[in-house]
Amino acid sequence: MKKKFAISLLCCAAALATSCTSSPGEASEAGTGAASAEGSTNTAGSDEGGWRCKSVVNTDAAKAGWTRGEAPNYFLRLTDEFDLPPQLAGIADPQDVDGFGGNSVNASFPSPYGGLVQYQDKTVGVIMPTGRTNLGTPDAQMDVAVVGQDGGLISQTHYVERDGQDLPEPFDLANKQTSGYFRVGVTDGVDIAPAAAGDKDEKVYLTSALADAFDDSVVWILSRGSAKLYKASLWWSLSEGAPGDASCIK
Repeated sequence: MKKKFAISLLCCAAALATSCTSSPGEASEAGTGAASAEGSTNTAGSDEGGWRCKSVVNTDAAKAGWTRGEAPNYFLRLTDEFDLPPQLAGIADPQDVDGFGGNSVNASFPSPYGGLVQYQDKTVGVIMPTGRTNLGTPDAQMDVAVVGQDGGLISQTHYVERDGQDLPEPFDLANKQTSGYFRVGVTDGVDIAPAAAGDKDEKVYLTSALADAFDDSVVWILSRGSAKLYKASLWWSLSEGAPGDASCIK
């Protein structure tokens, strides 16, 4: 009897240990809402290959930030790039844009930040202060390009404070943009500007990374040295090397 009781205890302990393990949240198949235990799994590689990777929800995008000497397990894979109007060419040089990359984007003057913001109709705004020496004055100016969920340009507007114009109101449930060095990979046809390269492979400076509030598989990206808008997905890998391997996405 004692022997059988001991075996039962061991089985219970093993079951508890298995149920307590966890992994990063996976991007949902529908692309909206929070991930669940039944969310889709995109896994590539094998244990023998030394790495595995899977897509995860975009709200963990900050975890792809390169804050330490070693590469993070999370990474952003740039999947598409879109041309922006020539009026926003200045976003390629963030040093020339006051307030660019702040984690909040105001809807009105006098202290608007540049970067990415999302609106309630699901569109995304790319905002660049153009009156860079005049922010906080009646001469402050902004250029705003609005794009759809497919990355296509919907409108481009030049705003001048003295004309009494207000910027579009950001969605109150929108995520906040972030910036800095991130671990980044690309798919074929997408290029990273040399000015964004860091001191290690896959280390890239992003002037803005914004998790889409309506599609948890999408992160919108602006990078240093580029006047393009990028669409990315967030991935988690077990080891280094996955972002540079196209087989990481199947």
